[in-house]
Amino acid sequence: MRTNNLIKNIFYPIRSYPSVCITFILLALIIVVNVYFFGLHDDRGYDLKNYLTTTYIVGDFNSYERSLTQVFDDFLKLLNSSDLNNVGSIQGPFMPLIISISKFISNNLIPFFIFSLYLSLWCITFSLDIARNILPFLDKQLEKKLIQFNIIKDYSISLSSIELFGIILNPIFLFYVLFPASDLPFAALVLFIIWSSLNNNFTSCYFLYVLSILIRPTGLFLYPAINLILFFDYKENRKFRLFTFFLLLTITLISYFYYKGYSVVNFNDTLKFGGYGGGLSVWGLPVPGWIISKSGSLTLEINKILSILFTPFIQLISTLGIRPSYTTIFDGNSDTTLSIVKIKPYIYAFVRIIWGSIMNLPGLIYLCLIFINNKSKQLVLFLVIIFSFAFGLSSSIPLERYLFFVNPLLSIATLSCYFDLQRNLVLENDKNSKN
Repeated sequence: MRTNNLIKNIFYPIRSYPSVCITFILLALIIVVNVYFFGLHDDRGYDLKNYLTTTYIVGDFNSYERSLTQVFDDFLKLLNSSDLNNVGSIQGPFMPLIISISKFISNNLIPFFIFSLYLSLWCITFSLDIARNILPFLDKQLEKKLIQFNIIKDYSISLSSIELFGIILNPIFLFYVLFPASDLPFAALVLFIIWSSLNNNFTSCYFLYVLSILIRPTGLFLYPAINLILFFDYKENRKFRLFTFFLLLTITLISYFYYKGYSVVNFNDTLKFGGYGGGLSVWGLPVPGWIISKSGSLTLEINKILSILFTPFIQLISTLGIRPSYTTIFDGNSDTTLSIVKIKPYIYAFVRIIWGSIMNLPGLIYLCLIFINNKSKQLVLFLVIIFSFAFGLSSSIPLERYLFFVNPLLSIATLSCYFDLQRNLVLENDKNSKN
């Protein structure tokens, strides 16, 4: 019985959304085979030919390729350091462990890719389940199939417009699935936390929070949401988990000190590479962590207040994909604009900015409007997580990878809104024509 339940849980995504999952896997494999054998350049100009069996640096992946001995040495470095600000960039232990297992199995990253592809199915499932709970018209919209065809005698593929364009052909989601780093496992965990709260499985949320911290420092930004889940837990069970609260607080504080050196390196990189240098971001706006310590004129003091208040919203827009493109390239001469343009493919930047403008940002605005009338637990939790990241990244270089986990859900929300608006316009036109 337990074995059957385990198998059912493992295949839950395919059982829940078979057409979406199977079609997405087939498309992903077709693209990966072409990239692997024929080559394609990533957004930093790195040739990805043979990328799963040779050097793999997508999304700073090489920073995770450390032995388990090096991971253990990181802990010793932390314990023996008298100044945590100078311990350097220490990564979480989860990714090096997964990479080591992958290389142990086949001496390459193909097992890691298969694992990531499997996680992408959970991201799809979590996003659709959460969206169906939040969005008022989604279930009816998913019933209207745009594509339907048989692949074998007794099985057919049927896809709605939202499933096709919001997930399967979603370029940002595809990019981070095809070339995965820590973003995909982290996204699956964040969505898993929200999904677990949907089923009042609060204990799982606490465990998943701890696991997310082991993956990357931004897991700490989930702490406000975890406190909210503790509140939901109390309302549901009429019992406050005091031990759990202090345990999670202790783990959070320990993790904060563990990643403190990383945050110092990240902040210095923000000042150096974030845009204009010397304290201005890529938007030419003051970095809050830099300007807060400065003193001078009345204008500067006003700028301090404005930076602290409004930078999180600018960072939020940036992490949704609407940001200027950086001039970073993997290799080659970056001294002149022409030399950069010869190496760096800008198609990703164009797609990212357009998708962020017509999909991600409208989806967030739509969910905020829904929140006014429907304050469901999952929607509140989702918005709290998003804005926690916005505030937490106020003094960091904004990258859409930090909020990658919101991309499928926001795309679904936007398309749902667009199609509902189109339906209302058609009904209104029909009504006017009859009159």
